[in-house]
Amino acid sequence: MWTVRLVNLESIEKILKKMAKQYGVTPAEMREDISIMIEAVMLSDDPKITHMWSQIPHSGKWPTVDEFICFYANSTLAKSHTYTDY
Repeated sequence: MWTVRLVNLESIEKILKKMAKQYGVTPAEMREDISIMIEAVMLSDDPKITHMWSQIPHSGKWPTVDEFICFYANSTLAKSHTYTDY
């Protein structure tokens, strides 16, 4: 049996720090880059893209950085049956 520990909103800063280190930027820069990407995708004219992204649970007009990271990380973990220490 596989054990998956889901990522929650409290884990976001830890994840952002790891991502930022990997890309050689600060966590604030990483957050801004992800925010720009989310905005670009949500403003896309491609209905397939906007439909896919609208499936991400979100409380506002479109997903926040935190909501995106939680959704993506949890989806990835569930698909790969990987345990993480977040």
